[in-house]
Amino acid sequence: MSGTGVTAPAARPGTPQLIRWSAPCLALAGIMFATFLALSNGQFTGAEFGLSMRHHLAHTAHFVSAMAMLFAVLGVYAHQRAHGGLLAFVMFVVGVVGSALFVSTGVITAFVWRTISAHAPQLVEAHGAFFEPPLPIIFIATVLYSLTAALLGVTALRTRTLPRGPAWLLIAGAGLVLLPPPPWGPVPYPVIDVGGVCFMLGCVGLARGLWRSA
Repeated sequence: MSGTGVTAPAARPGTPQLIRWSAPCLALAGIMFATFLALSNGQFTGAEFGLSMRHHLAHTAHFVSAMAMLFAVLGVYAHQRAHGGLLAFVMFVVGVVGSALFVSTGVITAFVWRTISAHAPQLVEAHGAFFEPPLPIIFIATVLYSLTAALLGVTALRTRTLPRGPAWLLIAGAGLVLLPPPPWGPVPYPVIDVGGVCFMLGCVGLARGLWRSA
């Protein structure tokens, strides 16, 4: 155990490289997720927004965040499996499934949404078929992606394998971004933005710990 109170699990052959290069993926996932929330600025519906460059950039960031997290989860699990037991395995399974689903919704919103907005605008309006009620896959993918981040933080705290401060930030951010903003709930969107910043700082802080531990 080092003076920082962080325990480094024993590495197996081939894992240090996987762990090290998962670190920039985790940092990128956090940065792109915060970028997605900031660019979308609480607006997710409407054909006019769906045709805009801001929508395209926001959801491209969504897609990149999910892809990066999918790779990051592999290295985080390799780093924590020696001490994490069942919790680390659950984090790995939820992380792979949640990130993959968030990739799939990112593909649609980043690269297909413009065509839908142009040719079937009624579908993407606030009261359209995609949002009232919300399609279950959108809700499930978002919840599992946030749960992935929360489990990353919880596993880091439980195993003491990564810095505790960023782990708490990631847990807090994962919870805040799930609060329902208008038109689905009463939470002001700046609260969601704060969650995105916490999410980003948590990912970057844990990524730094991963890189150094490898």
